Amino acid sequence: MKVSGVIRKLLVTCALAFTTWSAHAAVDVFNVTDGFGGMGFQFKFYDFLIGTPIAPLGGTVTATLTDTKVLAPFSSLGMSIFKTGGAPVAPTLFSPGSFGFTVAPGAVGSYTALVFGVPSSPLSVFGVNVSIVPTIPEPEIWALMLVGTGLVGFQLRRKRKAAEANRLA
Repeated sequence: MKVSGVIRKLLVTCALAFTTWSAHAAVDVFNVTDGFGGMGFQFKFYDFLIGTPIAPLGGTVTATLTDTKVLAPFSSLGMSIFKTGGAPVAPTLFSPGSFGFTVAPGAVGSYTALVFGVPSSPLSVFGVNVSIVPTIPEPEIWALMLVGTGLVGFQLRRKRKAAEANRLA
């Protein structure tokens, strides 16, 4: 009876771990809609924080730059993200779009987004979104883990039956 309790606890733990991991979706770290006030080349800095609760095991960060074209599109628009006080963490994006970079568990901290461009109108508007998708195991890893758990359970049950047969003999 003790063995089946251990197996039950192990299966419940695996099920809880699976639901916890699968519930992790992209988390917005930073989101802003803004624009430049005048004409000619301009730039703005935005600071944001990637903290431990968002990426305890690391993850992929996606940074998106959008030209919202409220009144007029930008004639030039770009973005770069770098660790505050450090070098860029991803190649600079020279047009609206997105790029990603990986954040390891030890790489949490302060980051800065630099948006630069030339607006076509004083009211050209852009949007910046930075979100993180935590690293999760692939389905193949879950399948291997479940097969391994099943084999352990099968072996324990087989040992228990053999012990009962020896005791009765």
